[in-house]
Amino acid sequence: VAETIPKGVKAYVEKITLNGKPYSSRCRISFDDLFPGAPGKTTEVVLTLTADADAVNNCGAGGAADLPLSLSTGGWRQTERLEVETCYSGLRKFWDWIIYIIFIA
Repeated sequence: VAETIPKGVKAYVEKITLNGKPYSSRCRISFDDLFPGAPGKTTEVVLTLTADADAVNNCGAGGAADLPLSLSTGGWRQTERLEVETCYSGLRKFWDWIIYIIFIA
């Protein structure tokens, strides 16, 4: 944390960078991007915040692609994967939703 948000001030996510590269969405971060699956591999996440709510009135340039899956599809996606894959997919959607709540709510 580079700075502490003053008490009583609302903070909004202005931009996200992962490993030094700009991320398209301000509303969600993909589970796969956060946890790339390689043992010992780390991901650097930088959230740049702003107090200007009008400056961050959308989720990013990607439109619906930048929304959490639960919002962009009108509900959780149905999957026809193997049971293990379904569990992994559900965990990814869970993290997308939690991250959305943290960034937007």
